[in-house]
Amino acid sequence: MTLFEPLRLSESWKTAVLLATASLWLCGICFGVVAIKEMKQHGSKGLFWRSLSGMMMNVMLLGAISYGLVYRHQWSVQYAKAETLEQKLANETWLFSNAYSTAYAALTNPPVLSMVLVKEKADLEARKKATLACIAASQELIAFWTSAAARLAEELSRANLSPDVRKEYLQDFIRSAEIDKPESLKYRKVQLLREQAILGYLNLLEQNWGKWTYDPKTQSVRSTDGQFMENFTRDLEKVNELTSELKQLKKQLEERRAVKI
Repeated sequence: MTLFEPLRLSESWKTAVLLATASLWLCGICFGVVAIKEMKQHGSKGLFWRSLSGMMMNVMLLGAISYGLVYRHQWSVQYAKAETLEQKLANETWLFSNAYSTAYAALTNPPVLSMVLVKEKADLEARKKATLACIAASQELIAFWTSAAARLAEELSRANLSPDVRKEYLQDFIRSAEIDKPESLKYRKVQLLREQAILGYLNLLEQNWGKWTYDPKTQSVRSTDGQFMENFTRDLEKVNELTSELKQLKKQLEERRAVKI
């Protein structure tokens, strides 16, 4: 079943309707012919006009069938164009989402906040590089996501689709992608803020290289520099706060989706 078909009928149902209508037309023609032949036996009084009117009605029905077939073909062409655009947008969405997922995965293996495997400054630089890549992917995903509806509307218009198809297709995309939901956009923006906070955390550690050590017993960063520890605690708390906010937003989104299902 295509995305925007009138009456939302499946192909089998549409075929059945057309066959039933065509069968009625053929039956009407047959009955009309039989009625005309019966005039020899029963006379033509009143029979001719009734048979003629029946055949005329069937001619009109044939016209309706022809119009329906043409109409169906026109809509099929519209749907084919719409589905092509849908697939194009789906491919772009996958590319941006996959790029972000790949970039984010680099922050989890090894865990970007843990200093247990950081033995030299180059290890921090590698984590900063991964974080910068994740920030860039996040920004690109947000930019694509927030402009997708406008871009789709423009492409639908350029494809010369009917206003009804454009409207329904665009509304369906907005609804399915949830781009009109402020909480969805907020979740993505908080993701970006968290990644930027992680970068600040790593910058602080890099700039103060040699002033701190990692204690495997307490699994924490230690330093005798009071100002550094104050800044370190501040930056780490900021990351943790954004992490908690993300978890809460994710929970709300999942609950809302569960209610919709």
